[in-house]
Amino acid sequence: MSKVSINQKYLNLLTKYPLLTKALTASILAVVNELIATIISKDFKSFKCKLTNSLIKHPISIKLPLLALFAALIQTPISHYYYNFINKLSKQPLSNRGRLLQLITTLLTLSPIQCTLAVSFISLLNLKPSPSIRSLIFKDEISRLKSTIVKALQDKLPSVLKSSWITTPIVLSICQNYLKPEYWVVFNNLIFFILGTGQNTYLKLKSKQDYENAKKREVIQKEIEKEVDEKEAESLPETL
Repeated sequence: MSKVSINQKYLNLLTKYPLLTKALTASILAVVNELIATIISKDFKSFKCKLTNSLIKHPISIKLPLLALFAALIQTPISHYYYNFINKLSKQPLSNRGRLLQLITTLLTLSPIQCTLAVSFISLLNLKPSPSIRSLIFKDEISRLKSTIVKALQDKLPSVLKSSWITTPIVLSICQNYLKPEYWVVFNNLIFFILGTGQNTYLKLKSKQDYENAKKREVIQKEIEKEVDEKEAESLPETL
């Protein structure tokens, strides 16, 4: 089967089942993003194989289906209906004024909404210990989730939103000039998949390095405390 026929089949599905095709595409890209970042950073999980009695490392985690669901059920429908709406409001072909209005509207509405949702979701996804459905009946757990989201939004949302405001004008300009409106969401997903994979990999590597440095500092601190205790123990008989 040639690449052309595969592309054509995908475009046909995109025309016939636009939201479903976009949702499946986004979920696949989200999973691949996490797998690539996990493999490069070697942030593997492990399980003990009873047959060989050894630990087997793997990149599969509960994050994968959750990321896929978030991309398919939340992010994609928002983008899909948003771009449909703004393109119905604008006369085609777009004038320079129409392009500018679409850009400003996107920067002030879609970007903040998507960034806020993404930062909030990722903060809960990385929460330790992970929340369970049963634990949500307790007020303390709900309070912990709220404080986690608020802190993440305060610490990370400004930088994420700034990055989106830099990237979005370029991506949207390409969409406006070269792509049909029904392809905008898929193109956006592809671009942000590339950028997001790089960012995700960097953050995983940094987090791993920070964890290793913290462990080293902990070991050094324990050694220092041990030496101090030994010196105090040695000097104790002399003082007596």
